[in-house]
Amino acid sequence: MPEITDTPPLAVQSDLTALRSYLNDQVPKKLENQNLLVATWNLRAFASLNRVWTAGTKDSPKRDLRGLLAIGVLAMAPPEKVGNQATQSQSTTTKRDE
Repeated sequence: MPEITDTPPLAVQSDLTALRSYLNDQVPKKLENQNLLVATWNLRAFASLNRVWTAGTKDSPKRDLRGLLAIGVLAMAPPEKVGNQATQSQSTTTKRDE
């Protein structure tokens, strides 16, 4: 039985890469003091997990390791989407040095 810490099959890796790419393209950048990004998730059924990479149509529960990793991708904000803190710090330092 696979574990969430195992290397996912190539098909799962490909799906997660595509999901990250889609989110990078579609989710607006979070800008400090300019916008607020809000997301919610129903945690009621998180304890139910089918410990396979991809659940079949007749499997129960439907949540599988692929889905769990996708939830992790959604929950983790890509670094390039979180503010502009590095750029702001750099420009502040540059302005002080001038």
